[in-house]
Amino acid sequence: MRLPENMREVLTAISHEMANSVTQTLIEGGRPVMWPPRRDGQASHLMGKTMALTTSMRTTATDTEAILGMGKGVPYAAIHNFGGTIKHPGSSKLQTFRIDGKWITTHGTKAHLIPMPKRQYMMFQPGDEDKYRIMVRNYIAAFIAANKTTRRTEL
Repeated sequence: MRLPENMREVLTAISHEMANSVTQTLIEGGRPVMWPPRRDGQASHLMGKTMALTTSMRTTATDTEAILGMGKGVPYAAIHNFGGTIKHPGSSKLQTFRIDGKWITTHGTKAHLIPMPKRQYMMFQPGDEDKYRIMVRNYIAAFIAANKTTRRTEL
């Protein structure tokens, strides 16, 4: 009995499941442990108004790999996932922003560092890998069953 040569169909399904898992992590604000709250008091999830992180996700598959990646246009994706420090160059522009419900206006900022905590969302959750193994097993079992049926009808 030979196994399927092309696993792309099931690996495509797995890449979509991986995207669903990452999206759920973004919605919940961290899984299995929630991320620390933001300094501005806002919810710690990373969905945002534009949902750029989720809409930029790209799923694909080869014959041997399920792939989930971040698309172009989201330069802050990596710093949120891995954490790190942003080196802000400063600005002489007038800036207005809201903190704790109050509007703050500044007439520029000096160069400064912005620490970004790690809020990892590109990761396997407990149970994800088992789910993917089951998907592969079921795909192979269906392939074998289909081949047995085909062989019997040919005899």
